[in-house]
Amino acid sequence: MPATEHQITRPVIELLGDWFPLRDELCDLRGQDQLSTAQDEKVRDLLIALVDIADDIVGHLVPDHATRCQITGRSSC
Repeated sequence: MPATEHQITRPVIELLGDWFPLRDELCDLRGQDQLSTAQDEKVRDLLIALVDIADDIVGHLVPDHATRCQITGRSSC
């Protein structure tokens, strides 16, 4: 599939603005040798939040089923 230029829209910019600080916080926590129970829960919560944001970003970049199939190379996905 040929690469195409893609303009980043305001909603995607805002989602990335939410994603980066959470990712930084997750990396800081995971870089510690040992985590408390509360920190383990925070890691879980951050992962869930990051997946939710990533799903929203993908929804903006791949707006329909046909595009998803084209990207994955599957005839039916």
